Amino acid sequence: MSIIIFNREIKRLISKENHPVLNYVNEQFKNNKKHKSYFGFFESFLFQYGIVTVGYSPTLNGNKYIPYVNCKPRNIFREEKGIRNLSKNEHSLNECQKIIAQYIIENLKCLNVQNFENWNPESKYDTVI
Repeated sequence: MSIIIFNREIKRLISKENHPVLNYVNEQFKNNKKHKSYFGFFESFLFQYGIVTVGYSPTLNGNKYIPYVNCKPRNIFREEKGIRNLSKNEHSLNECQKIIAQYIIENLKCLNVQNFENWNPESKYDTVI
C-alpha cells in the first residue's frame, strides 16, 4: 500500500497549526526509532489508545474504497466500539488517505496532552472545546 499521500497530508496538517497535542504527537513521531512513516507510527501509536486500525475497504465498484476506523470499546477518540466508515461515498486510494489523515488530526485537536500522559482505557476523558 502506498502511503505517500497520507504522510504528505499529515505533515501538512501538523505544520499548519501550533496545537499542543499536534506538537506532542509530532515529537513522539520524531523520537520513535521504529517507524519512518507517519502511517506506521499512527497505527502503532493510536493502537495504544484504543484505535485498532484506520484503513480503507474496497468496494465492488472497481478502484474505489471506503475509509474507516476500527475502535476498541474504550478509546481516546471516544468513538463507538467497532468499525465506522469515515465517508458515505466511494473514493480513490489517494482521497482515502487524505480523509484518514484529516480524521486523525481533527480528533487529536479535540484532546489535550494529559489525555495521552494519563491514559487509562477504563476512564472517560473530557474534550477540549
